[in-house]
Amino acid sequence: MSEIRVDTISEKTSANGVAIDGVTLKDGALTASGIVKTDDTTNATSTTDGSLQTDGGLSVVLDAVIGDDLFMKSDAAVIHFGADSDVTLTHVADKGLTLSTATGDDSLILQSTLADNNSAPRLKLHRASSSPADNDLLGAITWSFLDDGGNSHEAAYIRATATDVSNGSEDASLEFNVDVAGTNTERLSFNAVEAVFNEDSQDIDFRVESNGNANMFTINAGTDKVGIGDNPDLGLLHVKSADSGGSASVHADELVIENSANAGLSLLSGTSNTGSIFFGDSGDNDIGYIQYEHSSSNSLYFGTNAGTRMIIDSTGAVTMPHQPCVRVNMNNGAQNNITAGANATLILANEIFDVGGDFASNTFTAPVTGKYFFSLTTRLSDVDSAADYVQMVIAGSNRNTTLNTYIPGIQQSADASSVTMNGAIILDMDANDTATARIRIQGGHDTTDLSDDGTCLYIHKLS
Repeated sequence: MSEIRVDTISEKTSANGVAIDGVTLKDGALTASGIVKTDDTTNATSTTDGSLQTDGGLSVVLDAVIGDDLFMKSDAAVIHFGADSDVTLTHVADKGLTLSTATGDDSLILQSTLADNNSAPRLKLHRASSSPADNDLLGAITWSFLDDGGNSHEAAYIRATATDVSNGSEDASLEFNVDVAGTNTERLSFNAVEAVFNEDSQDIDFRVESNGNANMFTINAGTDKVGIGDNPDLGLLHVKSADSGGSASVHADELVIENSANAGLSLLSGTSNTGSIFFGDSGDNDIGYIQYEHSSSNSLYFGTNAGTRMIIDSTGAVTMPHQPCVRVNMNNGAQNNITAGANATLILANEIFDVGGDFASNTFTAPVTGKYFFSLTTRLSDVDSAADYVQMVIAGSNRNTTLNTYIPGIQQSADASSVTMNGAIILDMDANDTATARIRIQGGHDTTDLSDDGTCLYIHKLS
């Protein structure tokens, strides 16, 4: 039998219990048809103090309003949501909270109903350390899963780091990491000076698609090549419209432009400006060049060794100011009474011009391999009519070439006061080959003289 002890009861009792100002006590239960209120202000710090205490659970049918802090004192406290507790928020001791759901729908939604266009839901990860230091981790978002061995594995994460915490010059970095063959690998990062893809140097391609091309821009990590238009397989930079079926030379595979039809490279500049291709080295950044001047001249310039060597003007006329070209004459009285029966090298010391300085000591030295035009004129006087012949010869380092032959016995009846001989030839010369002009008077006496006013050698490198 239940027992109630009170000092004063102002209400009458009944067989069903004792009614005290709207409160009914029966069978150990307290039932109030109105409001249960306590005016005590004791703060709760544990489960055994505070203004309202219960050794059992607390059931609330409608809303519960907490005016100040709410403490979940268990290290494994769980907040359940839903009629069937389909969503839970669990305290993980000394770590944090775990939000768990059995559905594939959005697990957490941050929603703002403000009409201000500058207002929107925000998620902020804030590190409030009292002793910040460079390279402090500021926060991370991690994706993990259970592998087929039942092991929890981190698949990917985004991580922010304070790389410099100096007041007024703060720097930070942001990293994106993804698993590669079971190892977490940095794929993309941003820092104060650069954005980096594939910092860990993995065989991971970088590919950008356009509307009509799956390889509009591709970095092939395995071959160390960059492609535009296709996966690169030829040059370091491979610009490809279609497969030509060809291959690039190992001497020119830094940039390859390829198409199955016509292929080309365009340099577009202003109508009064210049389009240029420069060739440089460690000593000179423009030691060679090709330039087109879009001006009134509309001329194409070719340069080597930091100087213009050839110009093609708007009419197609070609100027080669440095093309090897020589004209030399004989000095007055240089060669008289030429010895008969011997080869006499012409003494051509009067230099009219010598582009490139290739003629010296009566000898021409080819500066480059190519075809050279030689024209020789000699003026002889007092040629002995008894001489068998007079020959003009270009004596080369690898062969001799006769330009003209004069036979006094046939071509003159007596000693000639003067005879002019002409001859020309094109010689194939290698670089550093030499050539001299010679004359040979065979037979007769040593009477023949060479005139300075009519003896001349002209040499020109053919383009």
